Amino acid sequence: MAARLRRQTARRLRRKAPYLDEVDPELAEELHGRLARRGYGSLADRVFDVKLVDVCQCCDRSCAGFYAIGRFHLVWLWRHRRETVDLGSAPVMRVDVMNDRIVAVEVFERPELRRMLRDEGGRG
Repeated sequence: MAARLRRQTARRLRRKAPYLDEVDPELAEELHGRLARRGYGSLADRVFDVKLVDVCQCCDRSCAGFYAIGRFHLVWLWRHRRETVDLGSAPVMRVDVMNDRIVAVEVFERPELRRMLRDEGGRG
């Protein structure tokens, strides 16, 4: 049952693929600020183009991570020019980047975003 629900959620996300700033404007602003402060200005400018395409399926109950491209596509591409940018803690936030593009966001301690991603397929 849980696997079927995850597949349905992933399908809904891919179909709609909402922008991050539409789903969680506070997270988009925080992500933008953290990237800019760490010297990733061009990535910071791209935050508002990030779409929520797929949901992280890890078992960590505090994870609200998501993919900006299909995760299976990401796995295949991950062998090429990639970087994980650690944006610090409180809460933990990391961004996976390929070819100067944000492809995944790992963020913790955002229960509302997690609930929205898991239960409603990313729709606000």
